[in-house]
Order: sequence, then C-alpha cells, then structure tokens
Amino acid sequence: MKNKILILFAVGFALGIVITLVVSALLGSDGFNTASERFYGLFGNRSVAVLVSLLLPGVYAALCMGGAALYAAERLPSALATAIHYVIVSGGFVLVAWALGWSCFKLPTMLIIEGFMAAGFILIWLIMYFHSKAMVKKINEQIEKNKDKSDE
Repeated sequence: MKNKILILFAVGFALGIVITLVVSALLGSDGFNTASERFYGLFGNRSVAVLVSLLLPGVYAALCMGGAALYAAERLPSALATAIHYVIVSGGFVLVAWALGWSCFKLPTMLIIEGFMAAGFILIWLIMYFHSKAMVKKINEQIEKNKDKSDE
C-alpha cells in the first residue's frame, strides 16, 4: 500500500510539472511563462522563481494523485473520502492558481473555474465508480464459478 501511494505521489508530481510546462508553452503569448510577473518579482532570481513555479503544481498534483489513497485505504465511507479528495483537488488548485497568478480572483471567474473543476471531478469519479462496480461484478462471478466447481 505504501509503495502504491509513493508511486501515485511521484506520478502526480511529474504530471503536474509536465502539464504546467505544456500549458505554459501553449498559452504563453510572449514566451515561456509558468507564473505571473508578480510571482516572478517575489524572487531575486528569475530562475529560482521558475523552479518554484514548477514545483508548486508538481506538489499540488502529487497531493491530488496521492489523495486517491483515501479510497484505497477503505477506512472512510466512500462519500467522506470523495468529499475530502474534492477539497484537496479544488482547494489546492485555488491556492496554486492564486500563488502563481494564473487567474483573476473575481467571483464570476472563480465560479466558472470551480464549475469546471466540479464537472471534471464528477466525471472522473463516475468513471472510477462504474469501473470498480464492474470489477466487483467480475470478482463475484468468479467466486460463484469457483463455488459451483467445489460443490461438484
């Protein structure tokens, strides 16, 4: 279990950095920017600022992926694990976006961002739910087959 969690954190960290780099390259109108000029101004060295602006999304994505361990642990009710994971995903994004100056923080913009976050989260949760349900059904069918064979 610990190895799986560590792998999830590592994959999340790497994905966070890669996604930030790709989005920066695609959206950067005046070159490669991973954060706002305000963020870069907080550091005396632009290279350090770029490094930090890559590490923040990496840590955020690691927490998001690692948060999936809430489900694997099976110690929490599914609804509570989902709610906690959503707070990690949504709250973490708001904090990183604010720190890096990715978006303005006016109510309409935040509601739109939160709407997309919620829709994406619900879609992923539904996919995982139906996948898990199909796996349980397959396992139960296998158990029934084995039970029938042992009764013979």
